[in-house]
Amino acid sequence: MIRRGFVGALGSAVSGVRRSFTPKRGGSPAFRRAASAAVVVLLLAGTMVVPASANVGTITISTQTPPTISAGGTATYPVSVYNSSTGPHMFAVTAVTGVSGLSVVSNGCISIARHATTNLGTVRIGTTTATPMGTSTITLTVTEFTSTTSCADINAAEDSNTAATSLVVLPPLTVTVYKAICPSYSLVPANENPSSIDDTGGHWAQLNTTAQTAIAAPSDIPAACLSVAGWTLQFTDTAGGRVNGTNTTSVGGTPVVLNPAQIALARTGTGLWVNEVTQASAGFGAIRCYNDLLNGDNSENIQNVPADVTQVYCIAFNVAPASLSMTKTASPTTYNAVGNSIAYTYVLKNTGNVTLTGPFTVSDNKATVTCPPTPASLAPNATVTCTA
Repeated sequence: MIRRGFVGALGSAVSGVRRSFTPKRGGSPAFRRAASAAVVVLLLAGTMVVPASANVGTITISTQTPPTISAGGTATYPVSVYNSSTGPHMFAVTAVTGVSGLSVVSNGCISIARHATTNLGTVRIGTTTATPMGTSTITLTVTEFTSTTSCADINAAEDSNTAATSLVVLPPLTVTVYKAICPSYSLVPANENPSSIDDTGGHWAQLNTTAQTAIAAPSDIPAACLSVAGWTLQFTDTAGGRVNGTNTTSVGGTPVVLNPAQIALARTGTGLWVNEVTQASAGFGAIRCYNDLLNGDNSENIQNVPADVTQVYCIAFNVAPASLSMTKTASPTTYNAVGNSIAYTYVLKNTGNVTLTGPFTVSDNKATVTCPPTPASLAPNATVTCTA
């Protein structure tokens, strides 16, 4: 028996070489030289190790896609395996170890011919909220099954080998979508010339390039720009691209916990785009999301959010001047004698898109009008009735 050893940077192992020799017809008696196993090579990040494994040869694990995920998400790894056994068998990733909260979601079970290298496909590794944040080293175990048709029976496993790779898990990220309606364009942040109209007909032209900084929280919004509900903001993969989330604003903002795919976009240079679905009767002002610039469109990009930031804001500004209508009615509508009494009612309605603050008063040169002390404010489409 002849043994040949190889020591790599990750450790050492010994593997044998099995060779058989049969003399030609009429030659000397048969001579046979044998060893314990076939040569197995594991290649990882430029380091070669020869482990004591018979049939699962070189395992190559490509970079995780997407490159980063959040806890509770799924990492996908392209994995290829060399079958160094004497015949075709089924191969699959059967285990993952290294940090807590990991499981094999999809093993990529596939048949590999003898002495062939084949991709197992997209091997998916699931994480939980217990999976540590940051970059971790994990180890995938590839198993060869005696079956040539199935990877279902782990008891039929013939051999296995391992390879290590990295897992990048980012912390959760919440985006609060906030809708602010201002009574004038002059109150929209960074609007340098609120009286101008650009070539698209918008009033958000000539934004101040020196003031295009992030809005950290709603406390930075001018007090006269009120938070409103019922406006839709969509998350998209690209500017105007595939919608991957739709959210409706509430008064004070709506916190949206991003899913792993959205976090992967927001925390990288690719970016998560936010698009406002505009509504009638409210001219568009501007939209600003996290560190993106306030500019003249209704789509913004949340990108390169650091791992230590877990809460960002996306604030859409619109402009709707205050609007109040009044309907006056008399009862009765006619009179036929001196001394008849006529009662008047005055219904005030907020016909704009911003909440109006009281007190509310009505002046009539024919009567003294009294308005109730409540409500103290009128939301859009709300009414208050005064009498005389």
